[in-house]
Amino acid sequence: MLPDSMQTRRDARILVDARPLSYVFTGISVYLRNLLDELQDLDQCNHYYLLSHAKIHYHIRNPKWKKIEGRLNKRFVSSTWMQGAVFQLAWRIKYDLFWGTRHHLPFTLPRYIRKVLTIHDLVHVEYPETMAWYNLVLEKIMMKQSVRRAHCIICDSRSTHSGLVKAYRTTHAKVFTVYPGAPSLSPLSKVEHIVEKIPPKYFLFVGTLEPRKNVIRLLKAFEGINPSQLGVHLVLVGAMGWKGTDLSRLLKNYSCKANLRPMGYLPEGQLGYLYKNALCLVFPSIYEGFGFPILEAMRFGTPVITSKVSSMPEVAGDAALLIDPYSVDDIKNAMLRIVTDASLREKLSFYGKRRVRKFSWNTCAKKTLEVFKVALEYNICH
Repeated sequence: MLPDSMQTRRDARILVDARPLSYVFTGISVYLRNLLDELQDLDQCNHYYLLSHAKIHYHIRNPKWKKIEGRLNKRFVSSTWMQGAVFQLAWRIKYDLFWGTRHHLPFTLPRYIRKVLTIHDLVHVEYPETMAWYNLVLEKIMMKQSVRRAHCIICDSRSTHSGLVKAYRTTHAKVFTVYPGAPSLSPLSKVEHIVEKIPPKYFLFVGTLEPRKNVIRLLKAFEGINPSQLGVHLVLVGAMGWKGTDLSRLLKNYSCKANLRPMGYLPEGQLGYLYKNALCLVFPSIYEGFGFPILEAMRFGTPVITSKVSSMPEVAGDAALLIDPYSVDDIKNAMLRIVTDASLREKLSFYGKRRVRKFSWNTCAKKTLEVFKVALEYNICH
């Protein structure tokens, strides 16, 4: 049962935008899956309805939870489908609260429904040039109205929190910073064709291969450390993203190309194996709303190099080497320190394992429930 401070006046019906659980492995799907796992155990009072335009890849074990699935496989029509679904369900299941888990609230939500919105980042405000045009247009159309209509807003970091208040001139009072927990990855999946491609000593990059992830500067920095002489490689894990075709062309032009290992998208088990055996994670993003790879690496005791901008210092704390993501020399020097200083690697490994314990999905779930309670008690005439 929930603590008294979290209990609502009656069992509430909560409708959840579960579309991220219908897609392939993404940061938002990791967030939602882990958080829902905790909520199923923690909240035995309220009823939850997971809603998506397609099949929801998630296991329900709480008898008060249900899935409502559409039959559309096209991701680009999901927003249109959601508009009609939430309006119909308002009369069919009479839900009390809608939780928009991925930046947007449907326009067709009845006014009396309490609305909680989770915002993971502000890429469309900070770095719009790094987004595909159709995603950028959708964010610009949907975000302003969603922020205005939400009774409560959850942000993954203080960086996103302050950026949201500044960009949309909303009040701090309805915005809550709730840190996600650390994703749990198994290191046990040793698929032979993957293991054969992995060199004994390597830096690891994990992320969608797109401009915001700063891969081009990373490649230049890696080339600058003379990797052949040091006997070190760079393993790149992630699917091609917006403008990713530029990267595939550039890989062929580096003198260190023999020491580059582009792996593409990998399932969680294989990714865990790569984290566990990496020399260091290099995560020099220009902007992140949170940055799950930082915590994923720290869980395995893998040292981390990451950027000193946006949310990344919040996540990394004193347990990583922080670099200027716009400086190739800064990235290069940090990589050289990792290669040549075993004591530094040991220190970062120790600090990282300690740091990651600060990020708990149980705490995230409890704070999320507190936000739900605030929204449910919100005076609709306020």
